Amino acid sequence: MHNLTWSPRDAGFFGVAAGPFSVGGVLSADGVSVDSDEATALAGLPGRRVAYRVARHQPRRQDEGGWQPERTWTEVGDLLFVPGDEQNVRVGYRVDEKDAELRETFARMLDRVEVRRDD
Repeated sequence: MHNLTWSPRDAGFFGVAAGPFSVGGVLSADGVSVDSDEATALAGLPGRRVAYRVARHQPRRQDEGGWQPERTWTEVGDLLFVPGDEQNVRVGYRVDEKDAELRETFARMLDRVEVRRDD
C-alpha cells in the first residue's frame, strides 16, 4: 500500500493512498454515519465519493506533559474512491467538524483532484 498524508497542526489530515481498501471498509467502521454516497467518474474511471461523520472519544490519559482531559468530538470526512486493476485509489480528508477553515481548505483541494490513468 502507498500512502501520502498531510496533517497540519495535528487537526486532521488530507491523504492520497493506493491499496486494497474499499468504500465498505470505511463505512463499516464503528461510529460512522454517511452524509452522502454518490457515483462519480473521473477520466472515464468509475468511482464513488462518500462524505461521512465519525464520533471519536479519547479517555483521560497521561503523557509527557501531564494528564490530558477526556475528549469527545465528531470528525467529518470526504473521500473519493477510484477502483483500479491491481490497487484502488483513495483521496480525501478527515477533520474535526468544528475546524471550519481547515475543512473548507481540504474540501477545495478534493474538489480539484484529477485522476488520470497512464496505460
